[in-house]
Amino acid sequence: MNPPATESTPRCRVLVVDDDKAFTRTMSDVLGSVFDVAVAHDAETALAQVAAFTPEVVLLDITLNDGVDGFEALARLRALDTPPEVIMLTGMTGPGPVVKAIKGGAFHYVMKDSNPGELANLINQAAERVTSRRRLAALEVQLRTLGGELIAHDPLMLRLMKDVERAAPTSATVLIVGESGTGKELVARRVHELSARARGPFVTLNCGGVSEARAESELFGHVKGAFAEAVAERDGCFARARGGTLFLDEVGRAPVPLQAMLLRVLESREYLPLGASAPIKMDFRVVASTSHDLVSMGDDGSFLKELLLRLNVFSVLLPPLRKRREDIVPLAQHFLDMFSTQMGRTGLTFSAAAARFLTRHEWRGNVRDLRNRIERAVILTANDQEVSVDVLTVTRFDQGVTMTTHAEAMDAAQMEYVSRLMHECDWNITQAAKVADLTREGLSRMVAKYGLKDGRV
Repeated sequence: MNPPATESTPRCRVLVVDDDKAFTRTMSDVLGSVFDVAVAHDAETALAQVAAFTPEVVLLDITLNDGVDGFEALARLRALDTPPEVIMLTGMTGPGPVVKAIKGGAFHYVMKDSNPGELANLINQAAERVTSRRRLAALEVQLRTLGGELIAHDPLMLRLMKDVERAAPTSATVLIVGESGTGKELVARRVHELSARARGPFVTLNCGGVSEARAESELFGHVKGAFAEAVAERDGCFARARGGTLFLDEVGRAPVPLQAMLLRVLESREYLPLGASAPIKMDFRVVASTSHDLVSMGDDGSFLKELLLRLNVFSVLLPPLRKRREDIVPLAQHFLDMFSTQMGRTGLTFSAAAARFLTRHEWRGNVRDLRNRIERAVILTANDQEVSVDVLTVTRFDQGVTMTTHAEAMDAAQMEYVSRLMHECDWNITQAAKVADLTREGLSRMVAKYGLKDGRV
C-alpha cells in the first residue's frame, strides 16, 4: 500500500458498503492504516454516511440484501450533486456485471479477494479523480464569483459588506437586490460562508427555470411511486439544502404557483415530499436575489406581497459597477490574473489608456460584462504585452458580450478607429489627419481624449 498521508495531506475518506459485517470489519482493519474508513451495511445507511462522512471513494458491494441492489445504489450515488467515485465489489465472475457497472458510472470493478495493495492503488487513483473534479469545480465557481472573494475597495461597497457580515451569522432571510451581472450570487455565497450553516450545502434554485408542471417535484422531491414516472425516490431542493442555505436566484421570475409554494413553506417551516405521509421540518436558510422591482410587481399582482414580506427581512441593495468606480480596476486586474493563469499567459498588463477606458466605461452589463471583456482581451493578447484599448472595445455583438448603450458603442468604435488610424500612420498626426479628413487639432484632441500615446494604447 501507499504510505500514510502526512499532516499536510488529508487522508482519503473511504466508505465500505456491504451487508457482510465480517467483510466490512476486515476491510476497515486492512485499509484503516492508510485511509479514513467508515462502513455501512445497506443502501440507505450508505447514502446517509455519504452526506455525513463525505467520502472521496465508496467501495460498494454489487449485492445488498435490503431490497436495493448495488447497481441501484450506484445510480443514486452518481446522481448526487458532488458524487464520490465508486468501486464495485463482487465475488461473481463474468463480463456482464463489469460492463453494467462501468456503464453505470463506476470508477472500477474488483473482486472481493483482490490484493489489498492493488485495491489501495485503485482507491488512490479514484480519490485523485475526485480531487481533480473538485479543483475544476472550484475554478468554475471562482470564475463565476470573482474567485470566491468579494473585491470591495469602493466605500459604498465596503459599507454594504459590513452590513452583510453583520447579518450573515443570524438566521434572518436575506433579499439581495441588484441589476443583472452585479454579483448577487457572490453576496449570497458570502452570507452562507459567514453563517453557522457554512459547512452545509449551498443549493441554488433558478426560479425562472422551473416550470409550473415540475415545480412541486423540484421543490419538495418525491418518494418512489408518487406518480407514474417516479421510479425512484428523488430529493427536491429543500432536502438538498438541508443543514445549509437555499439560494432563490431571481425569485422575481418565479411563476405565481411556485411563489405560493415557497410562501407556504416559509410560513409553516415544513414541507411534504410528493407521495410522503409525514411532513419534514424546514432545515435551511433562505437567501433570495432579484433584479426586478418586487414592490411594483406586488402592486400589479405578478408577485405575492406576502412572499415579499417573508423574504425582505434583511435586504441588500447591491450597487451597479458604474456606482462603485474604485472597484473597477481591482476587479479587472483580478480577472486578468485569473484568465492569464487559466490560459497560460504571462506578463500581461493594462496600458494606461486601457485603464482609463475601464474606469470611464459605463458597464451596463456590470461585473459580468467586465469579466467577458477581460477574458476576450487575454485571448487576443500575446505574452508580455499590454492589454490595449483595441481588444477591450468590442464592437461586434459576440456571444456572451453584454450590449451597451448607443452612445457607449459609438464612443468605443471611435476609440478603436483612432487607435488603428494612428497605428497605420506610424503616429504621424498630420498624415493621420489627412487620411481621416480631420483637422490636425481635432484629431489631436481625440488622441488626448483616449490616452493614445507613443504608438501604444
